[in-house]
Amino acid sequence: MKRRFSALIALFLIAGMFTVPAPVAAKGYQDLWVATSGIADAPGTSCGNPGYVGVTEVAIQEAVDAASSGDVIHICGGHYDIGTTINLGVKDLTLKSSGPAVLDGGATVAADGTWISGGHQILTSSADLTVVGFTMTHARTNWLGGAIYTQGKLTLLGGLYTFNNADGYGGAVYAVQDVVATSSKFLNNHAPYGGGGIYGSAAVTLRRAYFANNVVSGCSLDFDSDCGGGAVYAYTTIADDHSVYVMNHTRGEGGAIYAGEQDTDGKSVIKGSRFLRNTADYGGGAIATDNSNLTIIRSRFVRNRTLGG
Repeated sequence: MKRRFSALIALFLIAGMFTVPAPVAAKGYQDLWVATSGIADAPGTSCGNPGYVGVTEVAIQEAVDAASSGDVIHICGGHYDIGTTINLGVKDLTLKSSGPAVLDGGATVAADGTWISGGHQILTSSADLTVVGFTMTHARTNWLGGAIYTQGKLTLLGGLYTFNNADGYGGAVYAVQDVVATSSKFLNNHAPYGGGGIYGSAAVTLRRAYFANNVVSGCSLDFDSDCGGGAVYAYTTIADDHSVYVMNHTRGEGGAIYAGEQDTDGKSVIKGSRFLRNTADYGGGAIATDNSNLTIIRSRFVRNRTLGG
């Protein structure tokens, strides 16, 4: 009997050695859930049991106000009308589209995305921000970052940014620190001075991103040196891995990309990317740079043009 009992204990201990422990959430971090319908029960547990409910920015702002740095705010599928910019403050947050969530800034635009009237910027942050999988559209600001402005590092994972406008720089996105965009799409965004899609005041890292029909429209013969980058403006360096640029345009330099206004010791590398029919009025139909450390590897250039000047 003692032998049998000892054997059972041994089997129990061995089984315990191979048991996968349940994942433990980081201490103090929580998930908050926003949905267009349901009964609010903060912070929520799922799209079926949301913590915050509404079809405008109000419900999202409530979740942001309740969140702490490190938290994840899930915004469930649906269409959210943004009537006032959502202010994330100094909290490092992740906003995740849990379902096809559309954040609509409400601007009226022409068929090519040019701003006509109205609209609001969607997000502003004074800290690091990660944005996962949204469609952000019809946003507009009178200066920096049509859809998103952040003073910290900005990380974009997936998502579609389309028909956004800034009156200054960064038609869709402006970041004071580094920008990292992976598998994100930027279509028909506009800015007059720099970065029709993205303006990064530091380094820009792109992985399998897609840019089409983004425009920088306000440059002239006496344009400032930071006027350009129909799709992307990287103030220091750019690292691009297998992205695609189609029919982006600037009235300055760099129909698709302008990089390296501030020449640093860092190296810019463009690897495996494709550039098709991008145009610039004053130089670099596809790419313009002031950085002597630009390396291009196995990339394809088709019918990119400098139009004059």
